[in-house]
Amino acid sequence: EEVVRVYTNATSIVVENVQLPPEPESEEPIETLEELLNQHEKHVPQILKQQKQPEIIPMTPLHKAAHYGNHATLSSLLTSTSPHPSLNNLAGESRMTPLHFATQSTTPTAPLCITLLLTALANPTLPDARNRVPYFLADTEPKRLAFRKARHALGEDQWDWEKGKVGPPLSDADLVEKKNKAAEKKKRQKARAKIKKAEERTKADLEAKLKKEEEERINAEADAKRFRAGLAPKKAENACDYCGTLYKGRRRNQMFARLDYVYCTTVCVKKHQRDLMAAAATARLSR
Repeated sequence: EEVVRVYTNATSIVVENVQLPPEPESEEPIETLEELLNQHEKHVPQILKQQKQPEIIPMTPLHKAAHYGNHATLSSLLTSTSPHPSLNNLAGESRMTPLHFATQSTTPTAPLCITLLLTALANPTLPDARNRVPYFLADTEPKRLAFRKARHALGEDQWDWEKGKVGPPLSDADLVEKKNKAAEKKKRQKARAKIKKAEERTKADLEAKLKKEEEERINAEADAKRFRAGLAPKKAENACDYCGTLYKGRRRNQMFARLDYVYCTTVCVKKHQRDLMAAAATARLSR
């Protein structure tokens, strides 16, 4: 009994004087969404608050003329007032200058519009809302040449051309020289291609000649072997080696074969076999 009592005391858990936490006082229910937002305003992330959209500056006639590549209207606007008040103004959703719009334009007159704007002292170093200078939008060689020629014409002191990412200055003489070099390079490439083509043709002719000679040698050896075997020259690939009959509709590997010869029928096989045996016997007796 004492053992049972000790075991019971050791394996039992007695909980005494347990104090439960007081129940929270009931809060009054929140009646409106506005009261809920006001209560938890400090926990609302700032990113969820509506942000004010940037204002879109309307495009001026100068911007539109540059955008659509209308060089006549662009020239008229630039000559009416010098310098034009909107020449370096930012406008549109991306806040671009007229030079940006002219460079971004896909019209054939885009290089001419770029030249007109740069000649009127449009600033090539101004970035747009995406931090792009006008030269960054020059996606064709004529557009880039317009910038480089303007850099040569206006001089290095007019703008910080390096800041505008414009390529090295290029004069008309440099452009002519560049074209001459390109033409000379193309001429040399054509000459090399012509020589290479002639060498390839010579090599091909030599290979064809060697192949033909090899085929003639093989055919000559085959004809000599046939002559020793008492056979006439081969007429065709599918002709019987004994009687010369063409085996129409059959390939060489579909004909009767013995040793290195093919035959149209088993009769030719037997006849040629007898002839070969007779020739071999005659050769032995003649020794």
